[in-house]
Amino acid sequence: MGTSDLTVAAPTAGHHRMAPAAVLTATVACLPFAWVAGMAPFVWLVAALFAGLALLKLPEVHGVRYISLWGFFLFFALASGTQLDGAGAGAVWLMRVGWYGGAAVLLLYLVNDDRPGVISNISRALFVLWMITIVGGWLAVIVG
Repeated sequence: MGTSDLTVAAPTAGHHRMAPAAVLTATVACLPFAWVAGMAPFVWLVAALFAGLALLKLPEVHGVRYISLWGFFLFFALASGTQLDGAGAGAVWLMRVGWYGGAAVLLLYLVNDDRPGVISNISRALFVLWMITIVGGWLAVIVG
């Protein structure tokens, strides 16, 4: 994934480096507990919030090539809100638009973390989540 020449200056003057994929690793680690608590749909929104705060601490944020296509998609996702017909539908729409926007923030967070080992940290965290899911699923089948 290459980066474009697009950079956005952050409001802070100091250069603070992010921990390698710390937000995503913590999110994946907390996901099983959030699922048990019934809060799993909100985990990625919270992760995007913390990733966005980490991005604000950087002196400049590098964009991703073709992110404008994602922006085009977000525009139409936001515009679809004009077709809602109830409060329940509005809550679901708001959650989905939050997921879409959060995905863009998390992508920018990953692209701007230039330390080595980012992908391996995320891969390990996802592997642990997969193992917890498999073992928990089999325990549910056996214990019943």
